[in-house]
Amino acid sequence: MTTILQQIRQELLANASPERVEKIKVIIPSSLPAFGVINPVINDMAKRYKSFGISLVVALWETGFYEEQLLSAKILVRIAKKNAPESIQLLERFSGQLSDWSVCDTLVTGLTKALAKSHTDYFFDLSAQLIDSPNFWERRVSLVLLQHFCKQKNFHPEIARRVMLLKTDKTHYVKKAVDWIIRDLKKHGYSL
Repeated sequence: MTTILQQIRQELLANASPERVEKIKVIIPSSLPAFGVINPVINDMAKRYKSFGISLVVALWETGFYEEQLLSAKILVRIAKKNAPESIQLLERFSGQLSDWSVCDTLVTGLTKALAKSHTDYFFDLSAQLIDSPNFWERRVSLVLLQHFCKQKNFHPEIARRVMLLKTDKTHYVKKAVDWIIRDLKKHGYSL
C-alpha cells in the first residue's frame, strides 16, 4: 500500500497549484493542508485507483491532506455497492473525523445515493443518532444523510421534523445544511 500512496502523492503534487491552495482556503476552510489539485483530476484518480478498494480508502483518509481525504471519499462512493457493510462502517467512523463541508458532502451524499435502495432505514437511523451530537460535523451529517430522500414525498414529514430540530443551531455549517434541505424539500413540493 505504501507504494500506491507514494504514487498518488506524486500525482497530486504534479497537479498541485499554489493559486488553487489559496482558493481552497477561502472556499473550503479546513484544518487539513491542501495541495491545490482541481476536482476533475481527483475524479479521474478515483476512477483509476478504485480497484485498490477499502484498504486504500482507509490509508488515504489517514494521511491528513484535504485532497487525499476527498479522493478517499470519492473512491468509497465508487465501490460502495460492492462493499456495503465496510462502506457503512467507514461512514460512521469518518463522520466523527470530518473537517470540511466538501469532503463531508461528497462522502455522505455519494454513499446515500449509492446505497439508498438497500439501506434507507439505516440512513434514517444514523441520522437520528447523530442529530444531537456535540460534534457539529456529525449534526451536519445527520441532515445531509437525508438530502437524497427529499425527492420522495413519503419522507417529507420526517425530514422536516429533523430539520426543525436543528433549525436554531448556531453553527455555520449546520445552518447551511438546514437551508439546503429546506430548499430541497420546497423544490419537491413540501414547505416548512
